[in-house]
Amino acid sequence: MTVPLRYSDACTELPASRPVGFPHIINVQGFDEETDKKDLRAADGIATLLYNWKPEALRALLDLNRPRFEFKHKGSYYLTMIIARHGMVVSFGFYDSDVECRTQMIYRISVTGEWIPLSGMFEGLNADGRTRPKIVESFGTEFAKDILYNRKWEEREGIKIEAWWTKMSDEEEYGEIDEIQHDMYGLPHGWQNMTDNQIKAKLEEK
Repeated sequence: MTVPLRYSDACTELPASRPVGFPHIINVQGFDEETDKKDLRAADGIATLLYNWKPEALRALLDLNRPRFEFKHKGSYYLTMIIARHGMVVSFGFYDSDVECRTQMIYRISVTGEWIPLSGMFEGLNADGRTRPKIVESFGTEFAKDILYNRKWEEREGIKIEAWWTKMSDEEEYGEIDEIQHDMYGLPHGWQNMTDNQIKAKLEEK
């Protein structure tokens, strides 16, 4: 018998009341094979991972005023899990030791906060399947399940976890590389009051 997927209100920025497609913190107590996963999305797994590892990392990922974010999880096996954001575009997946993509999904974070699937790269999947949202979402669910089942936020022996993100100009150690990232990947001034299409048009003017 299945049990409902439960969201947590532990993170005030990600209320449990938001609809499917928006990131949630999953209540990991009791999450197992019996949990109903039809509404589990990649954004939920990623948010839960970062929140349980370091809440400031989750805030940095979701802060679109920061042009770049990158998280790496390297275990004893040869694949590295990477979660990265450039502007509003999030890519995540598994890479081998040569940083060659084995599985990758690409989403866009809307100004509303919803994560919208764009495309994916999966071994054995044809080009048509790579851009079908339902297929990308299904792989995203598997990605989230891997995070939750394996509690990827736990820093056990043989596991290396690291993250970095662009600093803001009023923060300590803000430097030239941060300034370059703001120039290259930063969103247009006033983006919070624009639509996704307006932001895209402004960025294309750069």
